[in-house]
Amino acid sequence: MRIYGLDFTSTPTPRKPITCAVGVFEENTLTVQESSCFPDFSGFETFLKSDGPWIAGLDFPFGQAAKLIQNMKWGSTWEHYVSLISKQSMQDFAQRLETYRTPRSKGDKQHLRITDEYAGSRSPMMMFGVPVGRMFFQGAPRLLESGVSVLPCHPTASNRIVVEAYPKLVARKWIGAGSYKSDISEKQASTQHEQRQKIVEGIRLEGEKHYGFHLALSDDLANAVIGNQSGDALDAVLCAIQAAWAYARRESDFGIPADCNPLEGWIVDPDCLAHKVQQQWTPASNGFYADFENGRGAVTNEVAYQFLGWLAYENLVTKITKLPNCADDTALQVADIGCYLGAST
Repeated sequence: MRIYGLDFTSTPTPRKPITCAVGVFEENTLTVQESSCFPDFSGFETFLKSDGPWIAGLDFPFGQAAKLIQNMKWGSTWEHYVSLISKQSMQDFAQRLETYRTPRSKGDKQHLRITDEYAGSRSPMMMFGVPVGRMFFQGAPRLLESGVSVLPCHPTASNRIVVEAYPKLVARKWIGAGSYKSDISEKQASTQHEQRQKIVEGIRLEGEKHYGFHLALSDDLANAVIGNQSGDALDAVLCAIQAAWAYARRESDFGIPADCNPLEGWIVDPDCLAHKVQQQWTPASNGFYADFENGRGAVTNEVAYQFLGWLAYENLVTKITKLPNCADDTALQVADIGCYLGAST
């Protein structure tokens, strides 16, 4: 399967283009073959309409927070409100958001989507600083116009599939909150080079631990990615990793929870799924701790699948067996669990 990872920008230029990592996923290995660039939106639009099958991870928010959509009365579907926004100018869109924010109290001006809360990403309403709102404005309408299958916002029958990526989630697994990139030359420190090197070494040697597959990256390409001070080349590779992770879970909604709000979208990464599962299973929800006292409990297939996915991500060893004499095949038991959600049994 062809895999792409795109580091997006709301104002592509030859100096600061949209960067695309190109790879292939087969036999549980993602091989990143090359990096290419789109210096303008026409190149990006041509890419979106290129023949499938392929899946691409794109580094911009596909949607806005449900709270904003409801308050702005933008309708009940992603395609409807994205179509409305596509008819506005960037200046009009920015002004409408500013008019909306101005009377609101502090802490209620920049709404987060649920996936932003899990990922630690910025509000898609932000138009300055890290202008993800501008990226949404430039990106989402082009996705709608291209006819690609936008998961989970606007799935279609197309074999050209796009998922939302957030490369910082991948990077955090090896450098935490450390900085590894900057577009400003004065801020491009040697420590950032070391951080990029640490990330690249991590995804090459330990990627399977976190994402379940091996990453193949040639030394020449690895050195080029590390040497790119803006971090765009590295971010494109990290987006490709998240796209490959989603593709590997294509039989399970591409790693996107079934109850995800399609108006908002979802960042595909095991960390987001882990946060959702962790929030779902609290002492107050579904008697989780009581059910799993002594490491045993009956759960549905869906809950067992998500729970096991979270445990696998934390590298815990689990065994699943059918319950004996069960009336149907929806009950499973989880046995020999060393710990759950950070609490020992």
